[in-house]
Amino acid sequence: MDPTLAKAIEYLKAEVAPKAQQIDGDPELLNTALDGLCSRDLMALKRPAEYGGPAVSESTFRIFQEEVARVSGSLAFLQTQHQSAVSMISKSENEELKSEYLPQMGNGGKLVGIGFSQLRRSGPPAITAVQAPDGFLLTGSVPWITGWSLYPEFLVGATLPDGRALFAIVPFSNQQMDSASIEFSPPMKLAAMESAITVSGKFENWPVRQSSVVFIKPTDWIKNNDMINIALQGHFAIGCALAGLDIL
Repeated sequence: MDPTLAKAIEYLKAEVAPKAQQIDGDPELLNTALDGLCSRDLMALKRPAEYGGPAVSESTFRIFQEEVARVSGSLAFLQTQHQSAVSMISKSENEELKSEYLPQMGNGGKLVGIGFSQLRRSGPPAITAVQAPDGFLLTGSVPWITGWSLYPEFLVGATLPDGRALFAIVPFSNQQMDSASIEFSPPMKLAAMESAITVSGKFENWPVRQSSVVFIKPTDWIKNNDMINIALQGHFAIGCALAGLDIL
């Protein structure tokens, strides 16, 4: 077994599984479980070797996702947001941003959520980006961001005037700067995994510097990407099924 995976499974079984019920209902306990992954450098499993690795194989990463879901739905839901951000930042051509973020993304030095599901919706864009002197200005709403108070930043997706998608790192906290602002809603009441603290966000002329841009993708990139990735989400369901067998 991959040693990184073995370390993760040992932690999940010994420290998370006995408290799973409480973790799924208590943000503070969930944060403690997240800290446990950070302290073992398990939050950036697909990070390239040149930025600290461990660059685990695709199959190893999916087994890890199964094992997290096997012990805690909320921890699986929360950590996968950051793991997705790691993967996306790793593919960026912004070398300065990669050098700043990636070395710190395994141990909790940099924790980044994601907020780009709105790019999937049809009709007028939920959040737009327009060119500014040193980057872009964001205006609009992000309906779903998980990890409020747990992740200091998140990777936002916004639509450019020509239909392309901008992905950039922005603060995950209420901000006010002259006529620009970011404001987040109170935590949502959810049927499950509420401890992961999901909110919505509203942007008004928020400036994003070019140095914070991860990449710009073609029109409909996310729809095409979803066609490739949709089967990968089944590993969480497998983890839940394994948990049911554990109980039996």
